[in-house]
Amino acid sequence: MTSLRTALPLTLIAAAACSGSSGMAMGDANSIIVVAEAELWEEVRDTVLQALQPAIFAVRSEPTFKLTHVEPSHEDWRELRRFRQILAIGTASDWWVQEVLSSADTTVTAPAIAQASNVWARGQGAAALVVPERGAADAVRAQLGELAALLDHGYRRWAIRRMYTSGRDTALADTLAREGGFSIEVPEVYTFRREEPRGFLAFNDQMAGTPLVRSVYVTWREGAAGPPTPEAALAWRDSVGQSVYDWPQRSQREPLQVRRLPEPGAGGVEVRGVWSGTEDETFPQAGPFITRIVDCPETNRRYLLDAWLYAPATDKYQYVIQLETLLGSFRCAAA
Repeated sequence: MTSLRTALPLTLIAAAACSGSSGMAMGDANSIIVVAEAELWEEVRDTVLQALQPAIFAVRSEPTFKLTHVEPSHEDWRELRRFRQILAIGTASDWWVQEVLSSADTTVTAPAIAQASNVWARGQGAAALVVPERGAADAVRAQLGELAALLDHGYRRWAIRRMYTSGRDTALADTLAREGGFSIEVPEVYTFRREEPRGFLAFNDQMAGTPLVRSVYVTWREGAAGPPTPEAALAWRDSVGQSVYDWPQRSQREPLQVRRLPEPGAGGVEVRGVWSGTEDETFPQAGPFITRIVDCPETNRRYLLDAWLYAPATDKYQYVIQLETLLGSFRCAAA
Protein backbone atom coordinates (compact mmCIF):
# COMPACT_ATOMS: atom_id res chain seq x y z
CA MET A 1 0.00 0.00 0.00
CA THR A 2 1.32 3.45 -0.89
CA SER A 3 1.93 5.73 2.06
CA LEU A 4 -0.10 8.90 2.29
CA ARG A 5 2.88 11.21 2.01
CA THR A 6 4.26 9.62 -1.16
CA ALA A 7 0.97 9.24 -3.00
CA LEU A 8 0.51 11.01 -6.33
CA PRO A 9 -2.71 12.96 -6.98
CA LEU A 10 -5.67 10.78 -8.06
CA THR A 11 -9.28 11.62 -8.83
CA LEU A 12 -11.14 11.65 -5.53
CA ILE A 13 -14.00 13.47 -3.94
CA ALA A 14 -14.01 17.18 -3.32
CA ALA A 15 -14.41 18.67 0.10
CA ALA A 16 -17.91 18.85 1.48
CA ALA A 17 -18.12 22.54 0.65
CA CYS A 18 -17.14 21.88 -2.98
CA SER A 19 -19.69 20.02 -5.06
CA GLY A 20 -19.44 18.96 -8.69
CA SER A 21 -16.41 17.86 -10.74
CA SER A 22 -13.68 20.36 -11.60
CA GLY A 23 -10.73 19.67 -13.89
CA MET A 24 -9.49 16.38 -15.29
CA ALA A 25 -8.70 13.42 -13.09
CA MET A 26 -5.05 12.63 -12.47
CA GLY A 27 -2.92 9.64 -11.55
CA ASP A 28 -2.59 6.10 -12.83
CA ALA A 29 -5.67 4.07 -13.65
CA ASN A 30 -4.56 1.31 -11.29
CA SER A 31 -4.17 3.68 -8.32
CA ILE A 32 -7.09 3.82 -5.91
CA ILE A 33 -7.56 6.41 -3.18
CA VAL A 34 -9.49 4.97 -0.23
CA VAL A 35 -11.24 7.60 1.90
CA ALA A 36 -12.40 6.26 5.24
CA GLU A 37 -12.24 7.11 8.93
CA ALA A 38 -8.99 5.96 10.53
CA GLU A 39 -10.64 3.72 13.12
CA LEU A 40 -12.58 1.71 10.56
CA TRP A 41 -9.63 1.54 8.16
CA GLU A 42 -7.30 0.15 10.81
CA GLU A 43 -9.81 -2.61 11.50
CA VAL A 44 -10.27 -3.70 7.87
CA ARG A 45 -7.02 -2.62 6.20
CA ASP A 46 -5.29 -5.99 5.87
CA THR A 47 -8.38 -7.70 4.52
CA VAL A 48 -9.07 -4.91 2.04
CA LEU A 49 -5.50 -4.90 0.73
CA GLN A 50 -5.51 -8.65 0.28
CA ALA A 51 -8.79 -8.55 -1.62
CA LEU A 52 -8.28 -5.45 -3.79
CA GLN A 53 -4.63 -5.66 -4.77
CA PRO A 54 -3.89 -9.32 -5.52
CA ALA A 55 -0.56 -10.06 -7.20
CA ILE A 56 -0.29 -10.88 -10.88
CA PHE A 57 2.26 -13.12 -12.54
CA ALA A 58 4.91 -10.98 -14.27
CA VAL A 59 8.72 -10.96 -14.09
CA ARG A 60 8.09 -10.55 -10.38
CA SER A 61 4.79 -10.67 -8.58
CA GLU A 62 3.27 -7.20 -8.56
CA PRO A 63 -0.06 -5.89 -7.27
CA THR A 64 -2.88 -5.31 -9.72
CA PHE A 65 -3.94 -2.12 -7.94
CA LYS A 66 -2.21 0.30 -5.58
CA LEU A 67 -4.28 1.55 -2.65
CA THR A 68 -3.64 4.74 -0.71
CA HIS A 69 -5.71 5.54 2.38
CA VAL A 70 -6.62 9.05 3.48
CA GLU A 71 -8.93 10.32 6.19
CA PRO A 72 -11.69 12.62 4.96
CA SER A 73 -10.52 15.33 7.38
CA HIS A 74 -6.85 15.11 6.38
CA GLU A 75 -5.23 18.16 4.78
CA ASP A 76 -3.97 16.06 1.83
CA TRP A 77 -7.51 15.16 0.87
CA ARG A 78 -7.91 18.23 -1.36
CA GLU A 79 -5.14 16.89 -3.61
CA LEU A 80 -5.97 13.21 -3.45
CA ARG A 81 -9.63 13.82 -4.34
CA ARG A 82 -8.57 14.50 -7.93
CA PHE A 83 -7.28 10.97 -8.62
CA ARG A 84 -8.85 8.78 -11.28
CA GLN A 85 -10.12 6.06 -8.94
CA ILE A 86 -11.81 6.72 -5.60
CA LEU A 87 -13.23 4.31 -3.04
CA ALA A 88 -15.34 5.92 -0.31
CA ILE A 89 -16.09 3.75 2.71
CA GLY A 90 -18.60 4.81 5.34
CA THR A 91 -22.26 5.11 6.25
CA ALA A 92 -24.87 6.68 3.98
CA SER A 93 -24.82 9.78 6.22
CA ASP A 94 -21.07 10.38 5.84
CA TRP A 95 -20.53 13.33 3.49
CA TRP A 96 -17.83 11.63 1.40
CA VAL A 97 -20.21 8.73 0.77
CA GLN A 98 -23.11 11.09 0.10
CA GLU A 99 -21.09 12.77 -2.66
CA VAL A 100 -20.85 9.45 -4.55
CA LEU A 101 -24.50 8.56 -3.97
CA SER A 102 -25.59 11.99 -5.16
CA SER A 103 -23.59 11.67 -8.39
CA ALA A 104 -24.97 8.17 -8.90
CA ASP A 105 -28.46 9.58 -8.31
CA THR A 106 -29.38 6.66 -6.10
CA THR A 107 -30.27 5.73 -2.55
CA VAL A 108 -29.16 2.48 -1.01
CA THR A 109 -29.74 0.40 2.08
CA ALA A 110 -26.53 -0.66 3.79
CA PRO A 111 -24.64 -2.80 3.18
CA ALA A 112 -24.37 -1.85 -0.48
CA ILE A 113 -22.01 -0.77 -3.28
CA ALA A 114 -22.71 2.24 -5.50
CA GLN A 115 -20.71 3.52 -8.47
CA ALA A 116 -20.55 6.96 -10.07
CA SER A 117 -18.50 8.94 -12.59
CA ASN A 118 -17.00 12.42 -12.52
CA VAL A 119 -17.71 12.98 -8.84
CA TRP A 120 -14.72 15.21 -8.03
CA ALA A 121 -13.03 15.41 -11.43
CA ARG A 122 -13.81 14.67 -15.06
CA GLY A 123 -12.84 11.19 -16.18
CA GLN A 124 -12.98 9.86 -12.65
CA GLY A 125 -14.55 6.66 -11.41
CA ALA A 126 -15.79 6.45 -7.83
CA ALA A 127 -17.28 3.66 -5.76
CA ALA A 128 -18.98 3.88 -2.38
CA LEU A 129 -18.87 0.95 0.02
CA VAL A 130 -21.86 1.79 2.20
CA VAL A 131 -21.89 0.19 5.64
CA PRO A 132 -24.32 0.30 8.58
CA GLU A 133 -23.63 2.16 11.81
CA ARG A 134 -23.12 -1.12 13.66
CA GLY A 135 -21.01 -3.95 12.32
CA ALA A 136 -19.28 -1.70 9.77
CA ALA A 137 -16.09 -3.79 9.61
CA ASP A 138 -18.01 -7.02 9.02
CA ALA A 139 -20.05 -5.29 6.29
CA VAL A 140 -16.85 -4.17 4.55
CA ARG A 141 -15.41 -7.67 4.60
CA ALA A 142 -18.65 -9.21 3.34
CA GLN A 143 -18.68 -6.99 0.23
CA LEU A 144 -15.02 -7.22 -0.77
CA GLY A 145 -15.51 -10.06 -3.25
CA GLU A 146 -18.15 -8.17 -5.20
CA LEU A 147 -16.18 -4.93 -5.00
CA ALA A 148 -12.97 -6.56 -6.23
CA ALA A 149 -14.82 -8.01 -9.23
CA LEU A 150 -16.34 -4.62 -10.08
CA LEU A 151 -13.01 -2.81 -9.90
CA ASP A 152 -11.21 -5.43 -11.96
CA HIS A 153 -13.97 -5.52 -14.57
CA GLY A 154 -13.85 -1.75 -14.94
CA TYR A 155 -10.07 -1.72 -15.23
CA ARG A 156 -10.10 -4.48 -17.84
CA ARG A 157 -12.64 -2.56 -19.92
CA TRP A 158 -10.41 0.50 -19.75
CA ALA A 159 -7.27 -1.43 -20.75
CA ILE A 160 -8.97 -3.10 -23.72
CA ARG A 161 -10.60 0.12 -24.87
CA ARG A 162 -7.22 1.86 -24.67
CA MET A 163 -5.57 -0.90 -26.72
CA TYR A 164 -8.11 -0.55 -29.54
CA THR A 165 -8.15 3.27 -29.58
CA SER A 166 -6.61 3.13 -33.06
CA GLY A 167 -9.28 0.66 -34.21
CA ARG A 168 -9.12 -2.99 -35.22
CA ASP A 169 -7.09 -3.97 -38.29
CA THR A 170 -9.87 -5.56 -40.35
CA ALA A 171 -7.72 -5.80 -43.48
CA LEU A 172 -5.15 -7.85 -41.56
CA ALA A 173 -7.93 -10.03 -40.16
CA ASP A 174 -9.01 -10.86 -43.72
CA THR A 175 -5.42 -11.66 -44.69
CA LEU A 176 -4.92 -13.95 -41.71
CA ALA A 177 -8.16 -15.83 -42.40
CA ARG A 178 -7.29 -16.27 -46.07
CA GLU A 179 -3.61 -17.14 -45.76
CA GLY A 180 -3.30 -18.49 -42.23
CA GLY A 181 -6.60 -20.23 -41.59
CA PHE A 182 -7.31 -18.27 -38.41
CA SER A 183 -8.47 -14.86 -37.24
CA ILE A 184 -7.22 -12.54 -34.52
CA GLU A 185 -8.17 -8.94 -33.70
CA VAL A 186 -5.00 -6.84 -33.87
CA PRO A 187 -5.06 -3.07 -33.19
CA GLU A 188 -4.38 -0.79 -36.17
CA VAL A 189 -1.35 0.68 -34.44
CA TYR A 190 0.49 -2.66 -34.42
CA THR A 191 3.16 -3.40 -37.04
CA PHE A 192 2.62 -6.60 -39.04
CA ARG A 193 5.26 -8.89 -40.50
CA ARG A 194 4.93 -12.17 -42.38
CA GLU A 195 7.42 -14.84 -41.36
CA GLU A 196 8.11 -17.60 -43.88
CA PRO A 197 7.26 -20.34 -44.38
CA ARG A 198 4.27 -20.06 -42.06
CA GLY A 199 4.10 -17.41 -39.41
CA PHE A 200 2.53 -14.04 -38.66
CA LEU A 201 4.08 -11.51 -36.27
CA ALA A 202 2.30 -8.40 -34.96
CA PHE A 203 3.99 -6.07 -32.49
CA ASN A 204 3.86 -2.61 -30.99
CA ASP A 205 7.20 -1.12 -30.00
CA GLN A 206 6.15 2.50 -29.69
CA MET A 207 7.93 3.90 -26.68
CA ALA A 208 7.14 7.03 -24.70
CA GLY A 209 10.16 7.64 -22.52
CA THR A 210 10.54 4.05 -21.30
CA PRO A 211 10.81 0.80 -23.30
CA LEU A 212 7.45 -0.83 -24.03
CA VAL A 213 7.11 -3.74 -26.46
CA ARG A 214 4.06 -5.94 -26.96
CA SER A 215 4.30 -8.83 -29.41
CA VAL A 216 2.09 -11.67 -30.62
CA TYR A 217 3.18 -14.41 -33.02
CA VAL A 218 1.10 -17.17 -34.62
CA THR A 219 2.38 -20.17 -36.54
CA TRP A 220 1.16 -23.72 -37.15
CA ARG A 221 1.92 -27.31 -38.03
CA GLU A 222 -0.18 -29.72 -40.00
CA GLY A 223 -1.88 -32.39 -37.94
CA ALA A 224 -1.84 -32.96 -34.19
CA ALA A 225 0.11 -35.79 -32.62
CA GLY A 226 -1.61 -36.36 -29.29
CA PRO A 227 -2.87 -33.80 -26.77
CA PRO A 228 -0.78 -30.62 -26.45
CA THR A 229 1.47 -30.49 -23.39
CA PRO A 230 3.19 -27.66 -21.49
CA GLU A 231 6.58 -29.13 -22.37
CA ALA A 232 5.71 -29.11 -26.08
CA ALA A 233 4.51 -25.51 -25.82
CA LEU A 234 7.76 -24.36 -24.22
CA ALA A 235 9.94 -26.24 -26.70
CA TRP A 236 8.00 -24.79 -29.64
CA ARG A 237 8.18 -21.34 -28.12
CA ASP A 238 11.95 -21.56 -27.62
CA SER A 239 12.49 -22.50 -31.26
CA VAL A 240 10.50 -19.42 -32.27
CA GLY A 241 12.25 -17.22 -29.73
CA GLN A 242 15.65 -17.96 -31.25
CA SER A 243 14.71 -17.78 -34.92
CA VAL A 244 11.91 -15.22 -35.28
CA TYR A 245 12.16 -12.48 -32.68
CA ASP A 246 14.48 -9.51 -33.11
CA TRP A 247 15.54 -10.09 -29.50
CA PRO A 248 16.50 -13.79 -29.20
CA GLN A 249 15.07 -15.20 -26.00
CA ARG A 250 14.46 -18.38 -24.07
CA SER A 251 11.69 -19.46 -21.71
CA GLN A 252 12.57 -19.86 -18.05
CA ARG A 253 11.30 -23.17 -16.69
CA GLU A 254 10.15 -21.76 -13.36
CA PRO A 255 7.96 -20.34 -12.15
CA LEU A 256 5.22 -21.42 -14.57
CA GLN A 257 1.43 -21.28 -14.63
CA VAL A 258 -0.40 -23.89 -16.71
CA ARG A 259 -4.08 -24.29 -17.57
CA ARG A 260 -6.14 -26.21 -20.07
CA LEU A 261 -8.13 -24.35 -22.72
CA PRO A 262 -11.62 -25.59 -23.60
CA GLU A 263 -11.85 -23.25 -26.59
CA PRO A 264 -11.41 -22.46 -29.43
CA GLY A 265 -11.49 -25.44 -31.77
CA ALA A 266 -10.61 -28.64 -29.95
CA GLY A 267 -9.11 -26.76 -27.03
CA GLY A 268 -5.48 -26.67 -26.01
CA VAL A 269 -3.02 -25.67 -23.31
CA GLU A 270 -1.73 -22.33 -21.99
CA VAL A 271 1.61 -21.72 -20.28
CA ARG A 272 2.63 -18.48 -18.57
CA GLY A 273 6.14 -17.72 -17.53
CA VAL A 274 9.11 -15.40 -17.89
CA TRP A 275 11.36 -15.02 -20.93
CA SER A 276 14.94 -13.79 -20.75
CA GLY A 277 17.19 -12.42 -23.49
CA THR A 278 20.07 -14.58 -24.69
CA GLU A 279 22.42 -11.99 -26.24
CA ASP A 280 23.10 -8.92 -24.07
CA GLU A 281 24.41 -10.01 -20.67
CA THR A 282 25.43 -6.45 -19.74
CA PHE A 283 21.84 -5.21 -19.93
CA PRO A 284 19.71 -8.31 -19.39
CA GLN A 285 16.18 -8.25 -20.79
CA ALA A 286 13.21 -10.16 -19.45
CA GLY A 287 9.44 -10.06 -19.35
CA PRO A 288 6.29 -12.17 -19.03
CA PHE A 289 5.00 -14.41 -21.81
CA ILE A 290 1.72 -16.21 -22.52
CA THR A 291 1.98 -19.20 -24.86
CA ARG A 292 -0.92 -21.27 -26.14
CA ILE A 293 -1.21 -24.37 -28.29
CA VAL A 294 -4.60 -24.64 -29.99
CA ASP A 295 -5.91 -27.37 -32.29
CA CYS A 296 -8.22 -26.52 -35.19
CA PRO A 297 -9.80 -29.77 -36.48
CA GLU A 298 -11.49 -28.01 -39.41
CA THR A 299 -8.12 -27.35 -41.03
CA ASN A 300 -6.18 -30.20 -39.37
CA ARG A 301 -3.73 -27.71 -37.89
CA ARG A 302 -2.08 -27.20 -34.53
CA TYR A 303 -1.35 -23.52 -33.81
CA LEU A 304 1.21 -21.88 -31.58
CA LEU A 305 0.14 -18.51 -30.17
CA ASP A 306 2.91 -16.67 -28.38
CA ALA A 307 2.57 -13.25 -26.75
CA TRP A 308 5.25 -11.48 -24.74
CA LEU A 309 5.85 -8.14 -23.07
CA TYR A 310 8.91 -6.01 -22.36
CA ALA A 311 8.11 -3.16 -19.98
CA PRO A 312 10.89 -2.60 -17.43
CA ALA A 313 10.08 -0.35 -14.46
CA THR A 314 6.44 -0.19 -15.61
CA ASP A 315 3.26 -1.58 -14.05
CA LYS A 316 2.40 -4.52 -16.28
CA TYR A 317 -1.20 -5.42 -15.45
CA GLN A 318 -2.86 -3.42 -18.23
CA TYR A 319 -0.44 -4.83 -20.82
CA VAL A 320 -0.91 -8.41 -19.61
CA ILE A 321 -4.66 -7.82 -20.05
CA GLN A 322 -4.00 -6.62 -23.59
CA LEU A 323 -1.99 -9.74 -24.44
CA GLU A 324 -4.72 -11.93 -22.94
CA THR A 325 -7.27 -10.12 -25.12
CA LEU A 326 -5.25 -10.60 -28.29
CA LEU A 327 -4.83 -14.33 -27.68
CA GLY A 328 -8.46 -14.62 -26.62
CA SER A 329 -9.59 -13.18 -29.96
CA PHE A 330 -8.05 -16.12 -31.84
CA ARG A 331 -10.57 -18.14 -33.85
CA CYS A 332 -10.17 -21.13 -36.15
CA ALA A 333 -11.23 -20.31 -39.68
CA ALA A 334 -13.46 -22.63 -41.69
CA ALA A 335 -11.71 -25.19 -43.87
